[in-house]
Amino acid sequence: MTESLRPDDAWVSAAVLEHERALVAYALRLTGRLETARDVAQDTFLRLCRLSPGERRAVRPRVTAWLFTVCRNRALDIRRRDRRTPTMTPLDATATHAADAPPDGPMQERETHQTVVTLVEQLPIKQREIVRLRFQHDLTYQQIAEVTELSVSYVGYLLHAALRTLREQMTPQST
Repeated sequence: MTESLRPDDAWVSAAVLEHERALVAYALRLTGRLETARDVAQDTFLRLCRLSPGERRAVRPRVTAWLFTVCRNRALDIRRRDRRTPTMTPLDATATHAADAPPDGPMQERETHQTVVTLVEQLPIKQREIVRLRFQHDLTYQQIAEVTELSVSYVGYLLHAALRTLREQMTPQST
């Protein structure tokens, strides 16, 4: 017996339109492979479509955190299954950074952006994930806590520590 999908719900379609790109980018960071990231995002939305009407009512007010949680769990499952460290191909990295890059503007802005991206890549894994969820995907501390299964206060601590590190590395040192 096949499971019935209910794609007619307008809010599900709106969730796909609003979050698809962000979920693919997030899954790409976790898996290191663009096609896998697309599959993870698609699977995340399929799981949303398959929710019962009661589950949908419960998820609807917090759909962003729910989507990122499901996406994260699925990507980590795949990563564990593959048992290899995520590696981005130069093409994937270029595509990801191009999506993050500011529009054509002054050269200094692009250089600063690239410096920040490089410095974020050097942060510890948890801090890097928190920074991306907050600033790249605009999640609240509460949503980040739900996605990562960390306390809100620990999310705040990690974000504070990451920003302090980035600020120190971006500030020119006087000699």
